Amino acid sequence: MNTTDAFDSNLIKPLGELIRTLLKEAGIDSLTKWPKPLFHYTTATGLEGIIRSKQIWATNTDYLNDPSEIAYGRTLAINVLREECRILNEELPNSIFPPYDKEEPKSLKDKKVIIKIITDLHESLSNDKILNYYVVSFCQSGDLLSQWRGYGNNGGGYAIGFKIKKSEGSTHTNASLRKVLYNKKKQHTLTQGLIKGLRNILSAYFSTVEHEENPDLKDMVTLANVFVRKSLIQLKSPDFSGEREWRLCVERFEEDPNGLNFRDMRGILVPYLELPIVSPEIEIVSIRCGPTLHPELSVQSVEMLLAKHGMKQVQVYPSGITLRS
Repeated sequence: MNTTDAFDSNLIKPLGELIRTLLKEAGIDSLTKWPKPLFHYTTATGLEGIIRSKQIWATNTDYLNDPSEIAYGRTLAINVLREECRILNEELPNSIFPPYDKEEPKSLKDKKVIIKIITDLHESLSNDKILNYYVVSFCQSGDLLSQWRGYGNNGGGYAIGFKIKKSEGSTHTNASLRKVLYNKKKQHTLTQGLIKGLRNILSAYFSTVEHEENPDLKDMVTLANVFVRKSLIQLKSPDFSGEREWRLCVERFEEDPNGLNFRDMRGILVPYLELPIVSPEIEIVSIRCGPTLHPELSVQSVEMLLAKHGMKQVQVYPSGITLRS
């Protein structure tokens, strides 16, 4: 089995179909209807930078403000994989791999290689490695008190309304818009279906190929890792369901560092991507100013900022939430 075999379309295509089916059943696939606009909460500094540069930043998921956001889905997968490893080892106790016994039937070799891949996948997910996904967070509501408190500088701040016209195949390579799933039962069903579906796909795949005596499964494990993590990036603890979050996710697997940018966050360099916001796929349509003691001044200064950068068509509104003095 060589590298090209590992990425054969006979494996990639069913993996993609499995993910699409599971996400659709959970109601969070890329075709899910999303509210228009979706809102990105930010500070005054963030707003000025977005308008001036006409770009929005997608942050590497390992460097989000709350690391548990990504660890949550990964933990669910690790638990399911641990149980799957236990089941596999009961089916084939004392399995030694590699190498194969030349006299072993092919069906036994298939099972051994699947055990190895599932076991290595469990180990790779358990290791806290850099995950090459970059996300921008949005909210369904443009005037949500919890968001003003968390992201809008305690009452100030701004909710930028974005109209996102396409979720797949946009000018942002490998970008997709995803609804965050908070329902614990659906999360478990999705994760379990993903791991068991992966095992079935691997069984079907290996039934059609011949094994080398000592195959290198690194590429196969990497491929499985990518597909699993791709599905888990939109799972979040039910405790945060009030955020009503959507994520614009960008995959980046190139080793070339060009295109990456870095900013300081509490003394750590945070990698991010710059995504243009003036395109056929994504544009700013409105800005809502957070609750302040002087809402008219807040609206006025935003309108001046928009005029300076040729974006007078963007509507500006004050918050409907009253801030007490």
